[in-house]
Order: sequence, then structure tokens, then C-alpha cells
Amino acid sequence: MVDRTQVRAGGVAAVKQEESIMLRIVRFETNRDLKREDIAKLFSRARAVAAAIEKVPGVKWCRFFFNGLEIILVADGKGYVAADRVDASKVVKEGVAQLFTEFGYALTKDEFLRDPREYYGARRTRVRRSRPARGRKRR
Repeated sequence: MVDRTQVRAGGVAAVKQEESIMLRIVRFETNRDLKREDIAKLFSRARAVAAAIEKVPGVKWCRFFFNGLEIILVADGKGYVAADRVDASKVVKEGVAQLFTEFGYALTKDEFLRDPREYYGARRTRVRRSRPARGRKRR
């Protein structure tokens, strides 16, 4: 995110950038069969963990997603300092411990992304057309 502050000295505009941001993606998986009652509890526990992470200083937002039996927590924070604060938070540790003990979830992947190109890729691939566009003749 860029906070633009314009300085009118000599007609030059200066741009001040905030601290570097980092996207952290944490994945938890279980191999247990969950009942309907367990899934309702799981939603509330995951929501509580995401809310606890959002309260940690340096974290802008945190969301949770479900992919089958996988829980994915995505948080946007200000670098590794915020990640260390999340790891040290007692409330977050208790929430994750409940996921482990009640539902059998285990941490499978922990990713730190500092640049969007790391996640989306820097290049686009071009697809060649198999037939000519309308109005053009094939050579």
C-alpha cells in the first residue's frame, strides 16, 4: 500500500511508502471424518482463531477458508515482526491447540509471500489460435 504525500517544493511530488507488507498462508489438514455437529463447532473455532489473529498488532486482516477437510488461514501483516507476534500470542496458541485436540488438525504448510509475483507468477503465457480470426485469411 502506498501513502502518497505531495510536497510542493519546486513542483516535485514525493511518495512515502508504508512498511513492507507480507501475506502469510497457513494450511491445516485432518484425516478424521467430521460429523455435522463437529463442522459447526469447527466453523466457530476457525472464526475465533482468525479474530484472535486480527487483534495482534501489525496484522491488518485475517480470513479463513475451507477446502474439503483443509482449513486455510490467510493473514496480511507488516512483515516478519507481525508473524512473530502472531506465533507468540497466547490466545492464538490456545485456539490452534483446540483445532488440534478436538478435530485432529495438523499444520501442513506455512507460506510467507512478500511479493504478489511469488504467488501469481510474473509471466503470462500466450495461446496460439488454431484457426484464423473472422475476416482474415490463413497464410
